Amino acid sequence: MEERPAYTVALIRKFLDGPPVDHRVSGGAKDDSNEKRFTPAEYKFPQVGNPGTGSSGIGGIETVALKGNPDQAGVYTIMLRVPAHTRIAAHSHRDDRVATVISGTWRIGYGDKFDQTKLKALPPGSFYTEPPSRNHFAETGDEAVVVQITGFGPSSTEYVDATQDPRSRSVRTE
Repeated sequence: MEERPAYTVALIRKFLDGPPVDHRVSGGAKDDSNEKRFTPAEYKFPQVGNPGTGSSGIGGIETVALKGNPDQAGVYTIMLRVPAHTRIAAHSHRDDRVATVISGTWRIGYGDKFDQTKLKALPPGSFYTEPPSRNHFAETGDEAVVVQITGFGPSSTEYVDATQDPRSRSVRTE
């Protein structure tokens, strides 16, 4: 290969001295639907019929999608409001998830069945993971909990024991 330093320097100089390039992907910030900023008062939790993706199928858990859609391919972030005295049986999700406790004390453990001794109490600001297909379980105490979860969809929920799946008609009530 023949070296031509003068030519290379001229190309670099032309690039550096050239006009600025507009690197915007969309038409402008005011039109960009990917930009989102919410205060807690602006979260729009559905008022009725909401055991959606992320709720583990449990009635009373409210879910709002802050970004993306957990039922579709791509990054999503959801926020859950879990009522006091809620227990979630061992289950897993197909996607890899990370979560932060926003308020309340969330008790979570890993394993194939609910085991009180494996729960760890996570106060606000705590971080935890839900690795793909890793069984885990959780509960709240005397206060409601708000948790924010980010994953890469599509997501799912599979219970270890199908009789404990609240979406199933065969759920036992205790």
